Amino acid sequence: MDHVPKTYDQLEQWNSLMFLYSSALKEINVKIEILNNEFVHIHNYTPIEHVKSRLKSAESIVKKLKRHNYEVTISNMTERLSDIAGIRIICSYTSDIYQIADMISGQSDVTVLYVKNFMRNSLDQPKSSLSRQARGVFPR
Repeated sequence: MDHVPKTYDQLEQWNSLMFLYSSALKEINVKIEILNNEFVHIHNYTPIEHVKSRLKSAESIVKKLKRHNYEVTISNMTERLSDIAGIRIICSYTSDIYQIADMISGQSDVTVLYVKNFMRNSLDQPKSSLSRQARGVFPR
């Protein structure tokens, strides 16, 4: 398999990188929990119903690189993929999504690149089967 690190150094680099992504997810999760608590303190209600985070598997990373015709390297992984780690925040109200995104981007060490509202389909009509949720994309 050509995507398996071939040397000990490559394996160590891979493990270190995945550790950094995992640590970043944990840090953002804590920030979101604190922001939710702050929101409750100020506005007396909880805007966030659920937070889900995930780290893309090695297999999924390799498949995506190959699908986009990139050589499977750690360099391409970090430079070409922006979704190795992800956090989904599900809110009760659409307005809360943007308010939470603003609160997150108000953090000095976090930048929100964009927020995607999953409530709208291509015809700009609400999707009844989905909760109100947003995905924020943060820089590497």
